[in-house]
Amino acid sequence: MEYISIGSGNAVNSCGQANACQLLKLKNETIAIDMGPTSLMRLKQENIEPADISKIFITHLHGDHAGGLLYFLLDKYTANPESIVTIIGPVGTKESLELTTTAMYNGLEQELLNPKVVKFVEVEMDQTIEIDNIHLETFRADHFTGKYQALMLKLTVENKSIFFSGDTEWRDEIITYTNNTDLTVLDVMLINAVLPKHIVIDDLKRSLNDINAKNIFINHSNMGIIKDNAPFMLNNSKIKITHDGMRATI
Repeated sequence: MEYISIGSGNAVNSCGQANACQLLKLKNETIAIDMGPTSLMRLKQENIEPADISKIFITHLHGDHAGGLLYFLLDKYTANPESIVTIIGPVGTKESLELTTTAMYNGLEQELLNPKVVKFVEVEMDQTIEIDNIHLETFRADHFTGKYQALMLKLTVENKSIFFSGDTEWRDEIITYTNNTDLTVLDVMLINAVLPKHIVIDDLKRSLNDINAKNIFINHSNMGIIKDNAPFMLNNSKIKITHDGMRATI
């Protein structure tokens, strides 16, 4: 299994990093976790054919994590209209994308959201579901998302378990959710208290040693900020700081 960071940045593209999008290349398919507005461009820069992505898992419906779905579907419609994609996200994912499509590409709703080739699976927090060969567990994320619940996701596939925090305030339950995972990806806002409802540096200082994961990737940030604000991360062999284009074998 290969992990590819398509976009490792935050909502405002700090330090030039693209919006949220991560890939897992499996033996027989490629799946995405989140699809921010810059994702289509970044997929093409990485020479990854968007039509090869069979499933897109969405942690929450904020623009920097889901705002690229429409452009992904527009590219699919124009380049590979028969390719099938399943979008898995919180309850309200389909409604949110329908509203966005009407607002931005009015008149193309039938084409871009053709139910024959665009499938939706909506999940609630604290749910376990099988999606083809992927075992998915969802957990409540503590994030400001209004009517649409934010989720943390744990995927088990090809005998590997991968946890994605998405955007959430620190919860001590994360230690339990990530126990014995092959990879844990934490979205971290590295400047404390700028925005509420995010994992921040002090959370990691307090809890990092309690996370029993084989690999820990720090996402939503960059190496420069970490060197200045959180050098303790650099002394832990399990930790990697994601960057656009980063690839790793899990």
